[in-house]
Amino acid sequence: MLNSLIKNKGQSIRTKLIVTFIVVAFAPLFLMSWFSFQHVSNSLEKSAHTELGELSSIGKQFADIWFADHIKDLYLLNDQLSHSQLNKQLLIDEFVARYDFVNEIHIILSRYLW
Repeated sequence: MLNSLIKNKGQSIRTKLIVTFIVVAFAPLFLMSWFSFQHVSNSLEKSAHTELGELSSIGKQFADIWFADHIKDLYLLNDQLSHSQLNKQLLIDEFVARYDFVNEIHIILSRYLW
């Protein structure tokens, strides 16, 4: 009976030592993993935010250039229509064929043909 109590007590100490070793060994590992995850997550978020800001800026520059270019073309058409007495419809048709963005050409037609 005494032998069995000593044997159970030994296993209990052995089990406690194993559990303590596992906790002591893996606790720093889990803490480092968590801090690393937080750092990587924050870095990726900052990087994505910076990249989206740059892409937004590029998109804005592209839109500004596109609109400025097409507005100049509209002013050029306006000048051509105001100086040309004959081929107004031909100028408008060429402009519409050249630029897909012109869907509301009736504004131009109403100003110069009627």
